[in-house]
Amino acid sequence: MRNKKVMDNLQLRAEVLHFIRNKMYDLGFTEVQTPILTSSSPEGARDFVVPSRLFKGRFYALPQAPQIYKELLMVGGLEKYFQIAPCFRDEDARADRTLEFYQLDLEMSFVEEDDVLAVGEEIFYDIFTKFSDKEVSPRPFRRIQYNDAMETYSTDKPDLRNPLLIRDASEVLKDTEFRPFKKSVVKVIVVDDIGTNSNSWFNEVVEYASSIGMLGIGYLTLLENGSLKGPIDKFLTDRERRDLIEQFGMKANSVMFFIANRSRKLAQKYAGLIRTELGRKCGLIDPNRLELCIINDFPMFEYDDKAKKYEFCHNPFSLPHGGIKVYEEHKDDPEAILAYQYDFVCNDNEMASGAIRNHDLDSS
Repeated sequence: MRNKKVMDNLQLRAEVLHFIRNKMYDLGFTEVQTPILTSSSPEGARDFVVPSRLFKGRFYALPQAPQIYKELLMVGGLEKYFQIAPCFRDEDARADRTLEFYQLDLEMSFVEEDDVLAVGEEIFYDIFTKFSDKEVSPRPFRRIQYNDAMETYSTDKPDLRNPLLIRDASEVLKDTEFRPFKKSVVKVIVVDDIGTNSNSWFNEVVEYASSIGMLGIGYLTLLENGSLKGPIDKFLTDRERRDLIEQFGMKANSVMFFIANRSRKLAQKYAGLIRTELGRKCGLIDPNRLELCIINDFPMFEYDDKAKKYEFCHNPFSLPHGGIKVYEEHKDDPEAILAYQYDFVCNDNEMASGAIRNHDLDSS
C-alpha cells in the first residue's frame, strides 16, 4: 500500500464513492444495504454458495446482484433506492471484473425509460467530467437501437471514437459468381487515404483476420483513374464494381475490406473485430476521449445456435414493446419482439445495464 500508484487508486476510489453517494442523495434516492447471505435466484451466472451450520446440506448463496431485494423495496413503497452493492459471480474473471466486484445499483418506481436514462446520463457525465481530464461526450448521449448498432458497428458496445462504419453489401453481391461471397452475408468497411500503404501493411490485416478465425479477407483499392485494384477485382462484374463504388462512397485512394460468412452472427462478429483493428492500425481512436452512448430496444429473445433454442437476449424481467399481444403477433419470429432494455456504453465497454420492469399484469 505504500506504493504511490496503489495509494492513489485507493484515494480515488474513496473520492468517487463519496461523490456518487452525495449525487444519489441529491437526486432523492434512499440508500439501503441489502443482505449478503441470501437464497439463490436465477440470474446470468453461477452463484457462490456458503454451507449452513444450522441446516445440514443446505446452502446460502452470495448475491450476483441485489435483484430480488430491490424489487421488494419497490413493492414495499420505497420509490427511489440505491446502494454501492457488492456482487459475487462464480465465473471466469475478466479484465474489467473479478469474482467479487461493486456496482452502483439503483431502482425507481413510477417512471418511464427516459426518466431512468436521464438519471444515468447525469451520473456518468458528472463523474467523468470531475474525475477525468479526458474529453467527455456531451449530454444527451447518443441513443442507438440495438439492431442499428449491430448493423453499423457489429457490437452492442460500440467504440464511437472509431469513425469507421460497417455496411452490408449482400444485396449488391447477391448474384456474384465469386464463391466466398455466394449465399453469404457480406459486410464491407471503407477506409479512406490508405490505398498507397505498403503490401506488408495489408498482409498484417490478412494475418489478423486469420488469427481471429476468418478464412480470408478481401480488399479493393479505388485508383485515381476510377478503376479498382485488388486480389478479388478479377472476380467482379462491371456492374458490381460500379455499385460498390457508388453505394458505399469510395473515393480515390480509399480501400474497401470485405468480410463474408454464411452465418450473419459470424459475419457481424468478424466485421466488428476488423473494424476495431483497422481503427487501431490507422490511428483513428483518440485515447483522450470518452465517447458515451446508450444502446436500447434490445430484442427480448435471440436464437442460441449451440443450444438450438431461443434465449433471453438481455434479461427476462423486462417490459416488451406493445405488451402481451406482441407474443401472439410474433410467435413465428420471437427475435422481432423488442423490450425496454438499455446499456450505457463508453469506449467499447458496457458501463451499466438496466430495463423497465414488466409491471403490467397483462404482459406477465
